[in-house]
Parts: sequence; C-alpha cells; structure tokens
Amino acid sequence: MSTRTASGASDLRRGAAAACLIGAGLLHGFITLEYVNEKLYIGLLFGLSVPLCIGLAAYLWQHDDRRAWLLGAALSAGMIVGFLVSRTTGLPGFNESGVWAHWTEGFPALATEIGFLVAAAPVLTAPLGAAQGPGQPLRGPRIARPDRGSAAGAR
Repeated sequence: MSTRTASGASDLRRGAAAACLIGAGLLHGFITLEYVNEKLYIGLLFGLSVPLCIGLAAYLWQHDDRRAWLLGAALSAGMIVGFLVSRTTGLPGFNESGVWAHWTEGFPALATEIGFLVAAAPVLTAPLGAAQGPGQPLRGPRIARPDRGSAAGAR
C-alpha cells in the first residue's frame, strides 16, 4: 500500500523517481569514458552526473524532501537541455547535429530524465505545506507572538 508523505508524494512516486535517476546516472556512466576521450569537459559532466543521480536517488528514496525533488528536476532538465543543444546548435567545440544515430543513442536517457520530471511535477506544483496524510508539512512551525494589546506586548 502506498503512503503519502510530507510533500504528498507517494512511496510509489518516490520509488519511480529514484529509479529514473538511477537509470539516468547509469546510462551516463556507461558513456563517460567515450566522451572524456572525445571532449574532456563533456565527459567530466557525464561523470559528475553519475554520483549526483545515484546519491539523489538514494536520498529521495529515504526522504520526501521538496529540495531533493527540486534538485532532481534541475538536474534532469539540465541534462535534457545539454542533449538538445549538443544535437542542434552544438556545445563549444562539440556538435553532433545532423547525425540521426547520435539522436537515437540519447533516447533512453531522455526517457529517464523526462520520467523524473513527470514524477516530480505534482510535488513541485503543490503549495508548500500541503501535506496529504501522515508526515510533517514542509514549512516551519508557527511561532506564538505576544498579543499587541496585552501588557506583555506593550513593553
């Protein structure tokens, strides 16, 4: 049975999002060395994405934290933009536009990145503190303020 947590995300949603991040990390990991040899900075970015994706997936699996959802969305969107720019206008010193095989090799990673964004959308568009069920809302506790009309508040 799926339970809702602080941001309203179900365990199933968090698990699916974590799986998407792991998939993106592994897919980028498989091609890191190829791109390090072709264009160093691109290979390093691929290499950096691996621990970011895997670490964020592990954290999101254990914690329903809106910041983790936001970071995952930014990471996924950044990887999508990087792919699209590299295949269209090109990145500095690197352009794979016009080669259909270079487009299709990126589709599995695009699927995982888009999958994460789909899973994250309801969480990130929900109002802050809109918890549904057990869990703590994602806002600080209310602080009692002295009554302005009382003697304690007038001092």
